[in-house]
Amino acid sequence: MAAHIAQCWRRSAARRADENELKFWPVIKNGKRVGTVASHLGKGGYGAVEVVIAIVDVPGAPAKIKAVKIQRDRERYRKALRSSTFLNQFKGKTAASKLKVGSDIKVAHPKAKRASEVVALSVKKLLVAYKVLGIAGK
Repeated sequence: MAAHIAQCWRRSAARRADENELKFWPVIKNGKRVGTVASHLGKGGYGAVEVVIAIVDVPGAPAKIKAVKIQRDRERYRKALRSSTFLNQFKGKTAASKLKVGSDIKVAHPKAKRASEVVALSVKKLLVAYKVLGIAGK
């Protein structure tokens, strides 16, 4: 177990600090929390890919994705990466959903597999952290 933790630490330490940062902002309507906007910065093939998601909290059900957007990127196939065809695949997904690019999520463009994986991983990280940290109830 200690070896696994050390291995994860080394991989994590090799990343820039902002790649490990998950940001969450509550969405309030009429004084009541109705959801959350969250962001994560991943490392694409040509630089940073910042993914922003809208999470809705349904009482008695797991939190799910309402929308996914790319806030910034320098990817070569950015039009495909930012397309509704690609991003809408994440709608309705939860922390328990499988998000493997190539089987569960179609790649944005045949030459943008890495960037597609960065988006899917960012979405998964945000959903899992949201669930594990209990952000919905805060």
